[in-house]
Amino acid sequence: MRQFFKSDNIVFYLLIIFTILSFMILQPFVIAAVSGIVFGIILKPIYKKLNKKIKNEIVSSFITTFLMVIIIILPFIIMLNSVIAEARPLVTNTQFILDSDSLFPEECLDQDSMTCKILESVFKLAEDENIKQFGVQIVEKAGGFVIQISSSFILSLPDRILHFFITLFVMFFYLLDGDKLFKSIFKCLPIDKKILSTLRNSVNDTVYGVIYGSLVIALIQGGLGALGFWIFGVSNSPILWGLVMTFAALIPFVGAAGIWGPFGIISLIINISIGDSFGIIMSIAFLLYSFFVVSTIDNVLKPKIIGGRAKIHPVFVLLGVLGGMKVMGFMGIIIGPIILGLFVTLANIFTKTNDMCET
Repeated sequence: MRQFFKSDNIVFYLLIIFTILSFMILQPFVIAAVSGIVFGIILKPIYKKLNKKIKNEIVSSFITTFLMVIIIILPFIIMLNSVIAEARPLVTNTQFILDSDSLFPEECLDQDSMTCKILESVFKLAEDENIKQFGVQIVEKAGGFVIQISSSFILSLPDRILHFFITLFVMFFYLLDGDKLFKSIFKCLPIDKKILSTLRNSVNDTVYGVIYGSLVIALIQGGLGALGFWIFGVSNSPILWGLVMTFAALIPFVGAAGIWGPFGIISLIINISIGDSFGIIMSIAFLLYSFFVVSTIDNVLKPKIIGGRAKIHPVFVLLGVLGGMKVMGFMGIIIGPIILGLFVTLANIFTKTNDMCET
């Protein structure tokens, strides 16, 4: 009993209690804090190079944090202006077609071409009251979904801004004191230093692997997307939309399909409205090319590239990315593979150090 009430034991038990209480308080901001640490790991090399030249840790950390803000925000602002200017004529043209009395051109009614026959069959089918009602329901549901998503995003905007500033705050101080903090923690852990070093290297390799793999795949998808825009004549600015697709490929739940999908559908509607047989074929070909080539690459190559860089099996990478996004949102792309990477590393260490696993 006296052993239990020793001062060292009491301090240890109090530490556990207040650790749990601290986690309960900080739980709403855990993802933002971990995101700050992850970004700190990514930008640590830049911070070190700046600090060698400036010789001031605070200034170097501030400049690195400011660079991250510019890297994230500035490209989106520039591209958003370009996209709005480029998309305005396309949207106006599409809106005019949808507001007209008939989706199909009148001159097509007197022609005997296969395209016109197909269009007439589709138009007759569209006149069915059940199909019209079904179409109205889809439009209403789609409109309600867009309004709901927009409202949720606007209402959550203050919370998102707060999380963003917490991420920057944590990143700033991780660049300053992260190494010192982890060294002091590692000294207190009853684990072999080699094992701790292996775990830390596993985290670093996974972070850089995910970033490297995501950037490489996004660039490949953007390049293939620009090639598709140019070959199939869907856009007059294939390079611009290829760049937009590159950035979209980095955004979870949007991806490259968030660009080529609307473009392909709108292009198909326009070509059907003007009775352009070749244009219809090219639009359909563009949609098939984008689905089977541009978007499939993400699921095939990304796990292999990240797994090779992070030394994790591609299956764990894919499950880590998908599971991480479902549980943690955007940052789950990085945090999910890190958790599974640590699991694999610990399992390997256990099998090497445990006699029961030896054959």
